Amino acid sequence: MTETLAELAQRYGVNEEQAAALDFRENTALRAGAGSGKTRVLTKRFVRILLEDPQADLADIVAITFTRKAAAEMRDRVRREIGDVLRRSENTDCIGDGHAAHPNGETHPKVDNMALTPALRQRLTRIRLGMTDARIDTIHGFLGNLLRAYFEHIGLDPSFDILEASDAAVRIQRHIDAAIRSVCVDDRFDVPLRAFLAAYGADALDTSLPEAVMKLYEETRTSGRTPAELRQMHAVCEVDPPAIPIDPTQATPATPPPSASDPIEALETLALEILVRMEASYEAAKQRENVLDFSDLETCALRLLADPVTCRRVRASFRYLMMDEFQDVNPLQMRLVKRLALEDDGTLAPGRLFIVGDAKQSIYGFRGADSGVFETACGLIARNLSIIHISQLSLIHISQ
Repeated sequence: MTETLAELAQRYGVNEEQAAALDFRENTALRAGAGSGKTRVLTKRFVRILLEDPQADLADIVAITFTRKAAAEMRDRVRREIGDVLRRSENTDCIGDGHAAHPNGETHPKVDNMALTPALRQRLTRIRLGMTDARIDTIHGFLGNLLRAYFEHIGLDPSFDILEASDAAVRIQRHIDAAIRSVCVDDRFDVPLRAFLAAYGADALDTSLPEAVMKLYEETRTSGRTPAELRQMHAVCEVDPPAIPIDPTQATPATPPPSASDPIEALETLALEILVRMEASYEAAKQRENVLDFSDLETCALRLLADPVTCRRVRASFRYLMMDEFQDVNPLQMRLVKRLALEDDGTLAPGRLFIVGDAKQSIYGFRGADSGVFETACGLIARNLSIIHISQLSLIHISQ
């Protein structure tokens, strides 16, 4: 008999709104607000796959969280859920097909009181003991493991270390400062430098200019463009580079700038040159030390997955991709998700992708996050199956 949503909710200890998101045969996007129980839904869907897909193993599920702490907590929750199922089934009569017998004669694989076949019990015990190896990680943790597994395909030394975001930011700032000093003593940039100083003052060399270069660098890494490409666009094309921010309080020239150079043009020229120099020195330093930052993990993974054969092989290594906090995904990461989730013809296999996000919670600007990416992903899933909305109070299923 067909199970109702109420019965599914009862089996997994969730409300009916949350239960609607547990159908692992469908690709699903959750618009989940704060306090909606999205973490619980994510965990329950993971557990349901293990319980009800007889072919699924831990390696078949990739779950991406925003922080390592969240990944560790989800791993512990899944371990506890599986342990609870094993304990609660000990005194339940098994009717031979892995379903629990109920007084009314109906049979359901009830999580709260599940009867397990010996084979399923053995499988769940093995899964519980192996939860340390579950593919539950941050996106950069997942990409680091992926690159170490396929290092020879893109010429990496598999012993590379990964720079934490804070460490990388300090290093980048150091290279920006060095690049600014280098440009300041380069006679070829004397005219734009004079115009810049006249317009914004000497203090801007230590404040607004390095901040502008840092922002520009972050935009290049999340967009996939190189600093050299931006400089070439600025020099020979009619396409404007990304806007270079400057402190509004310094936007009025202190003295008339030299007529040979417009102050805004001078700012763009200096910032792009500094960007190119700092990127070159930063990249050289990372190669010497065999370290990668988070942006490197993303760009290297894109290079790896650009090969169709390798991409298919990686896709075949798992069947389910689950991602939390999707509103904080940047455009480069969205390209990775597409390569990991979509078939060669651009379609999604049933149940392949499950994402959770809320544009209202987007911390736009952190590592290039773009709330518009979540809307793009929702549209992608809508073209395949359906979108489920969870608010703080209720969940609405929208048929497509």
